[in-house]
Amino acid sequence: IKKPLNIQAKALFNFIAENENELSFKENDILTILYQEMDEWWEAQLGDNIGLIPYNFVEILNPIPEDTVSIRVRANYDFVSDFPNELSFSMGDIMTVVKQDPSGWWKATKGDQVGLIPSTHVEMIDETEELWERDPFDFFEASDGAKKLLAESGSFGLDLDSYNRRLKTFTLMLSKTEELEMLRYQISSADVE
Repeated sequence: IKKPLNIQAKALFNFIAENENELSFKENDILTILYQEMDEWWEAQLGDNIGLIPYNFVEILNPIPEDTVSIRVRANYDFVSDFPNELSFSMGDIMTVVKQDPSGWWKATKGDQVGLIPSTHVEMIDETEELWERDPFDFFEASDGAKKLLAESGSFGLDLDSYNRRLKTFTLMLSKTEELEMLRYQISSADVE
């Protein structure tokens, strides 16, 4: 038996139940969300009545306590919001997810805008991977780049071959860096003489 969530939510719109398992409510009513297991319908209570409500007709007032999430995502598709609590975005937009919900609708920020986004329209960005792809030299110049390669390689799903290729590249880059440093030293020493 699952324990009810007991999350408070404020109704953004009026809703009239069309089925006996749905719960009618008015704009500004305060409902208690009991379960959020379905994608678009949540089980809620208003007074003594319990029923299903459309998730996007309410705004959560006291979210489930959890660790703060901060995940950067990139939009794979355009999304136009239908409701005020949703966030519109275009393909390629970068957003920061601040809360992941099992319903698949995540709370995210884009600039100074905040709203719900469909998780099916975005992919997580691995900052380390992104920096590596853009410029491997920047990757190693970035803070703790080498440590990230070695310590986090498993977190972005590298198989052993990919890991070994990166390790060889890293070793080659280190040797080239040492050669450059030696060359710089020789040039600076020649200038002094």
